[in-house]
Amino acid sequence: MASITKRSKTWTTRVSYYDDFGKRQFINQGGFRTKPEAQNWANLNEVDVSDGINPKLGKQLFTDCFLKWYQTYKEPTLAKSSRLRYQYTLGIVNNYFDGKRLDEITCTDYQKFLNDYANPIGRNPRSLSSSEKVNVQIKSAVQYAIDDDVG
Repeated sequence: MASITKRSKTWTTRVSYYDDFGKRQFINQGGFRTKPEAQNWANLNEVDVSDGINPKLGKQLFTDCFLKWYQTYKEPTLAKSSRLRYQYTLGIVNNYFDGKRLDEITCTDYQKFLNDYANPIGRNPRSLSSSEKVNVQIKSAVQYAIDDDVG
């Protein structure tokens, strides 16, 4: 449900929805010059909410989120050898999760990814250490997305 109000010379929209835990949440946007612009923004976000898209996570691709996390938190402080390891994981994420939004990936999808990564078809299984490193890096990026409401 959206509410639209005029604040001095601009319009502000507030859309409410319930998260996965049944708690009411709000997303706000202001600065619209006309009421129809504000109504259009509200309608688009209400459609996303009704389609099951989490507005806080939005439509951001998982690959973009991982790259942003890497560039912000890891790249500036890593040694060259560690940087190569993260770039390797970035390549894996790009290959496997290409085109998938954050809110589309389920726990089952992620476990399937880990299984496929550890035992690729037609190749020798990867080591446990390699699988653990990839898992730790991806989990850190996902935790960043959750903590910062990336979207």
